[in-house]
Amino acid sequence: MADAMDISEARYNAELAYSNQNYETALKYYQIVLNQNPADLQALSRAGAVAVVLKKYKDALNYFAKAKEVDPDNGDNYFNYGNACFFNSDYVGALDSYVEAEKRKCSEDVLPRMYYQMALLFSSRQETDNALIYLRKCEKADSTGMIALTKEFISEKLKIYMINRDYVNAEKSAAQLVAVDPTVYRNYAVYFSLLMASKDYDTAVRVLDDAEEYAVTGKDELVSISLQRAAVEAAQAENDPANRDAHYAKAIEALSDKYADPEITKLQIVQLAAEIGDLYFKSGKYDEAISWTEGHLKYPGRRLAEMTQAPAEPEPLLDENVVIDDEYLDQIAQRDMDMIQENIDNGFIGDDLGEFAEVEYDDDGNEIRQYDLSEIIPEEKPAAEEVKPVSEEDNKPFTMPTEFREKMYFTLISSYLAKDDFAGASGYVAILKNSDNKYYKYYGMYTEALLSRKLNEPADKVNRKYSQAIAYFRNKSFADPKDTLAAIFRARLYAEEGKAAKAEEIANLLAEEDRNSVLKYMESLRS
Repeated sequence: MADAMDISEARYNAELAYSNQNYETALKYYQIVLNQNPADLQALSRAGAVAVVLKKYKDALNYFAKAKEVDPDNGDNYFNYGNACFFNSDYVGALDSYVEAEKRKCSEDVLPRMYYQMALLFSSRQETDNALIYLRKCEKADSTGMIALTKEFISEKLKIYMINRDYVNAEKSAAQLVAVDPTVYRNYAVYFSLLMASKDYDTAVRVLDDAEEYAVTGKDELVSISLQRAAVEAAQAENDPANRDAHYAKAIEALSDKYADPEITKLQIVQLAAEIGDLYFKSGKYDEAISWTEGHLKYPGRRLAEMTQAPAEPEPLLDENVVIDDEYLDQIAQRDMDMIQENIDNGFIGDDLGEFAEVEYDDDGNEIRQYDLSEIIPEEKPAAEEVKPVSEEDNKPFTMPTEFREKMYFTLISSYLAKDDFAGASGYVAILKNSDNKYYKYYGMYTEALLSRKLNEPADKVNRKYSQAIAYFRNKSFADPKDTLAAIFRARLYAEEGKAAKAEEIANLLAEEDRNSVLKYMESLRS
């Protein structure tokens, strides 16, 4: 009788500790129960579950394996054992156990969870069609209907739809994610991006309104929403040419208040300034784009109204007195790498950036990584504002992050080219072509060749630069046939050299929109 009482007491202690998430203690008492009764199915199942929580996966395997021996006809035991296999990275064993569990029948609450685990298993293997089937089976088996309403379940569906490029269902899942987790700004941002892709601008604006009211917790998110509001107007400007100027004016207005906000950081000033300069360019205001952008490059982190107050360490502009030689470019490249590392250390750029890096090697066999930093939607700038006194914070040295500095270089090159001011554009090309951003690097390589012709350089030099640029993009295309951008620039270079047949050959290999873009450019060269 004493032994029975000891087991009862141990079981009570284990359950109490488990309910209070005191898992180490719970496992100790479950083991006491099992020491006296190794076939206690409840204690085996509970001990295995606690071992999983404690990440003692090998122990969990042992507990669940014993449970299978004690009750081999119970599908729940095979489900539990499959989970332990899954957490031990034994995916074959996990799938075998899940199949056995389904064959032996599981309890009503276990079956939907098992299908969900199977969905995760296939999703981890990028077998997205199978994963979707088991997510549907999970929904069908869940009599409560609650699993499909969890943010984890919806997030998994959203991820799979995005991998499959099923943007219609991805958009539905994003809307569900906002509905079940409405206080998280990131959910709204994902939904907004999908709505923008489908050009549902009215809904996109409503999503931003809700995000601002229910999910914003700080200045960073408010700045992001301002950028997103401007992105809507900029997109509508391109889709509604009759009201183009009005849309760009609203885009500028969306950013003006944030740019003038005295509480935003220097980094946010730079971010907004880069987008405003881009909007000036897109709206055809090239002189404004140039003066605005050069001003912010010269005095990074300061507003226009503060430009007359010299900062502690101004960042000089390039001008005709700068000698761009190999040593200078090496210094620029090293500075950019230092900045990237600094931004990673400071949290401005995620340290998972390397996942998206394209690896290349220099002539000495040293590894070079080309990072494809995604571009942010631009915004615009208001009229002059009241000058505020220079604070101690204002006088602290500020280094503009590379991504914004290079975006400004891109704006300047594009604006100078639009004005046919080829000398003005040339000062920035040499730096941009050394960018780690794939598009900027490609644009710099292409523009360098183009400018050699526009600036009437000697014929042999022009031919050499075109040959080098074509060879560069040809190698990129051959290394990655899916690199559409390399193919487009290569086709344009052939067209500029008068090799229309070769340019058309490449254009006809592209998707319709890109093909039409190249053909339209070729037509502009003939006129």
